[in-house]
Amino acid sequence: PRWIISAEIMETSRLFARTCARLDPLWALDLGTHLVRLSHSEPFWDVDKGRVMAKQRTRLYGLELESRAVSYGKIDAAHALEIFIREGLVNDTIAFPLDFITHNRAVREKLADALTRARDSGYLNLDEATYRFYAAHLEKTPVSAVGELVDLVRERRGAEPRFLMLEPENLRDPETITHDAEAFPEALPIDNRALPLNYAYKPGQADDGVTLEVSVREAEALTPAALDWAVPGHLEQKVEHYLRALPKELRRGFVPLAETAKSLAEQVAARDRLTDRRESLTQALAAQIAERFRVSIDPAVWAEKPLPDHLRVRVRVVDANAKELCASRDLTEIGAALHLQKREASATVARVEPEAWRRARTKWETPPQTTWKFGDIPERVMVTEQAGMPVFAFPALQTEKDGVSLRLAKTPDEARELTRRGVAALIERQLSNDLGWLERDLRAVKNLGPLIATLAPAEELQAQAFHAIRAWVCGRVVEPLTATVFATVFERAKADLRGIVPRFCDQLREILTLRQALLVQSNAPAGLDRDLAGLLPPDFLRTTPYAQLAHFPRYLKAMKLRAERWRQNPAKEAERAAQLAPYVAAVVKQRAGGSGETLRWLVEEFRVSLFAQELGTAEPVSAVKLDRALASMQGGAVLPPTETVPLPKPIVSASVVARKTTPLKNLGALDKLFPR
Repeated sequence: PRWIISAEIMETSRLFARTCARLDPLWALDLGTHLVRLSHSEPFWDVDKGRVMAKQRTRLYGLELESRAVSYGKIDAAHALEIFIREGLVNDTIAFPLDFITHNRAVREKLADALTRARDSGYLNLDEATYRFYAAHLEKTPVSAVGELVDLVRERRGAEPRFLMLEPENLRDPETITHDAEAFPEALPIDNRALPLNYAYKPGQADDGVTLEVSVREAEALTPAALDWAVPGHLEQKVEHYLRALPKELRRGFVPLAETAKSLAEQVAARDRLTDRRESLTQALAAQIAERFRVSIDPAVWAEKPLPDHLRVRVRVVDANAKELCASRDLTEIGAALHLQKREASATVARVEPEAWRRARTKWETPPQTTWKFGDIPERVMVTEQAGMPVFAFPALQTEKDGVSLRLAKTPDEARELTRRGVAALIERQLSNDLGWLERDLRAVKNLGPLIATLAPAEELQAQAFHAIRAWVCGRVVEPLTATVFATVFERAKADLRGIVPRFCDQLREILTLRQALLVQSNAPAGLDRDLAGLLPPDFLRTTPYAQLAHFPRYLKAMKLRAERWRQNPAKEAERAAQLAPYVAAVVKQRAGGSGETLRWLVEEFRVSLFAQELGTAEPVSAVKLDRALASMQGGAVLPPTETVPLPKPIVSASVVARKTTPLKNLGALDKLFPR
């Protein structure tokens, strides 16, 4: 037995107990009441029993006889009341339907909503204020159980109908709450719909700040500009953040920042009300600064210093069953997540509900056509709906043996790629006669004679030229996919073919003449011959988009100027070459992997800006822009195909730093100011 009683204990070689009997320790609770000692500890709130309990231990000469939970109200009424208020009333865990609990819950929710909208830290003190209210009203008649509370309320309700009912002023002085319904609206209007805004004061947590809960269709209607202006009460803080994020030399002009931010916030808000097309906050702020301070700021300067999370609206997308699909403060991430969800849903529907796809294909798909007979093609068509998420198919033009047919793709990427090839095939079929004449007329390439002798055979260059021009003429983008747009694109392509061979030959002659001049020059900087070979390999006409050839004369002139300046100041040119080298290596690495064409032309423009600034660049370019392009490529961003390289842009003249001139000492020195 676990417990025994002995009449005698004797110790000889060992300790012996004599005349022993089995003992039930619970007998001592009755027989030894005058000897046992009671202790109480670990008081707690028992939700199921609706009572404050404590652990009672009964000991006899230090041996624990019993341990059980007992009501704590009879042991320490004051402490039991405190636990009852905090755990039962303040934490709202009492299930009994008491009127004052329902009323107080509504008052607290309304006040908490007002405080969280204004991000008032008083939100954290509501629990303590609620405790003090209950403690003041229950101090004289302490309770520690729900039954006792019910009896007390019934007893006092006759004389005090609003006994234990909270009012907002009991928790917080109304004058200290700076909540403005217009500054912190309850909903965001989008396309004749009001989407509810939920506010939370939870610093460091994912849902801190403002959360917008939307369906998949509502999420597609959201724009970054709409989210920027969703909470007018945050506008001043956002503007101040953007001012502080500016470089120091610009920031000085806006001191004191708090006052400037306040006035600018009012001005951009007025600008937004008067603007038909809603701008993003950074665009509106940059425009307002330019108008007021005559300082030009590129909104992209704020891209690397985003707002704190609590000032950015968090979008939470849910399905028909209110299950969260994705949540983020960046609409790009939302779009990517929904795109993945739709792909998975589309694959599931195609597998589980093939009948829905069969109906959609029967309705939309067509047999092969040799001319545009598709009418106006929608961007997407709905196949079915799955758990509240619409499943779309994406019409695409697919190249086939007998022509081009309309097919339904499961993803936008697949549809885009099929359509790109399908449009090219359709244009090529309709321009077959013109392309035949083009191939014949390109025999004029042979007239370049000595200029192509050191590059490649004339027949090979002719084939490359035909490939490049055909890809350029046929690889046009048709957006949207309508008969009118296609007809316009086709007529433009046909017009571009007229007289293209003489223009191309003149362009090629200029490029090869500059190449020849660079080949025969002496004393050139190290690596120039490698750069020339990289720009003009024997197959450059095949690997270079036709539209990009217009920039080649400028690239070659920049190489020539580099060689001349290297002879004047080798150290300076070596410094510029070192600045360029990492990007050239990156281009070589990317091209070896089958990508990097976009980066390649950015690097060529950067080369011009470094070595021949006065020639200008086709677009603004800098080391920062190249670093971003590299980071984007390493992050897995998809670069546009070479066939979609845009037409040559107007040259952007780069600023040239004025050279210091020596002071004039006589009239004859005036000739230096006007060189012939």
